[in-house]
Amino acid sequence: MRRSGPTIRARDILAAALDNGRFQAWLQRLQATTEHKLEGDPVNAIEVLGQKLALNLEERASVLRNLIDGGDLSRFGVINAITRTAAEAVESYDRAWVPYEGLVAM
Repeated sequence: MRRSGPTIRARDILAAALDNGRFQAWLQRLQATTEHKLEGDPVNAIEVLGQKLALNLEERASVLRNLIDGGDLSRFGVINAITRTAAEAVESYDRAWVPYEGLVAM
């Protein structure tokens, strides 16, 4: 049985999470996102991010809506908004992974 891209990525993420050194480094990076507030226009920030992550207009609107609903205008708030958007109705399972691929690349 051939594994798909998302399955392989999930396996790699899990393996990295189980490595204590890598997990601690990831945790520090995640904690730092709570201190970095969005500067300027949040609408523009989500538009630029949407272009980088190849999000369609509906997905960008959903990220912005979830960012506003969450009330956290930090990078951590953006991550949560993207996570919420991915958890909402999406076209396909593979499409739900698009934001995470972009975030990992960032």
